[in-house]
Amino acid sequence: MLPRVVRSAYWRLVHPILRWLGGLPSPREKARILIEYGRRQGIATLVETGTYLGDTVAACLPRFEHLYTIELDEALYDAARSRFNGHPNVTVIQGDSYTELNRLAFEIMEPALFWLDAHYCAGPTAKGPHDPPLEWELRAIVLRGKGDVILIDDARHMGLLAGSFRQWIRRTLLRCVPPGPGYPSLQEIRQIVDERVSSFEVRRDIIRITLA
Repeated sequence: MLPRVVRSAYWRLVHPILRWLGGLPSPREKARILIEYGRRQGIATLVETGTYLGDTVAACLPRFEHLYTIELDEALYDAARSRFNGHPNVTVIQGDSYTELNRLAFEIMEPALFWLDAHYCAGPTAKGPHDPPLEWELRAIVLRGKGDVILIDDARHMGLLAGSFRQWIRRTLLRCVPPGPGYPSLQEIRQIVDERVSSFEVRRDIIRITLA
């Protein structure tokens, strides 16, 4: 097992370069996508699973009235709580999103934008009893019965790959530190949301779902 500082350096410095080589959107680009969906759909509440360093929340902070982020790892949770201590519109929740999103989904009354990115990725992150918890997160959101928007990161783990050179890059570089198994396929995701779906598409390694 590599020391935590080495693993942290990998995810901060090396992994972003590999993502760029693989044609994957940067964290900054992902934040812009979230902000654009919120603006376009008139949604003022953002719910994130998988806080990690809190950069997504920080980037989206000026654009949403309420932001909720769920983190399982205790050290990352403590860091995020300290980082957003002066922002009353940010709620940092410690726990497994399998449990916490099921609870939170029914406490939020208005339509929300859900950014689903909770999974163990071999870096300084924690692994819950349901990894990844994506299937249960989706079911909880669908049962809300709201006009929510769901964006799911890392579409490539659901069997979606880019073409030619970038596909090779992903397979040989980005998968050097593979996530745990258990991701639902694109077809299984579509089946979960099918009765409620208004639009469903995959672009830039993100599955984008609008619920009716």
